[in-house]
Amino acid sequence: MLFSKSKTYRDLGRLAFPSALFDINEPVIFGFPIVINPLTMIPFILIPLVLATMSYILITIGWISAPSALVPWTMPPIIGPLKATGWDWRAAVWSAIDW
Repeated sequence: MLFSKSKTYRDLGRLAFPSALFDINEPVIFGFPIVINPLTMIPFILIPLVLATMSYILITIGWISAPSALVPWTMPPIIGPLKATGWDWRAAVWSAIDW
């Protein structure tokens, strides 16, 4: 959204970015027409499923350690998986890739 052609989407992206760093995405959920627009609704539903499946596969084949700790939901995206997996750096790299 930060690089969108639409000024409205760019402004919403700038507004939502600081809170998105801590997994607080309500400005995007309620400010972006996800439910009304199928072009945004379909990726909104499918991408988390794909990322969860890929994460499961990476854990199953042993490329990433399985989570062994429960971290708060407000933990930043790269630090949360790093801490949850017992400081496995590969989890932080995967989190940076899929974020």
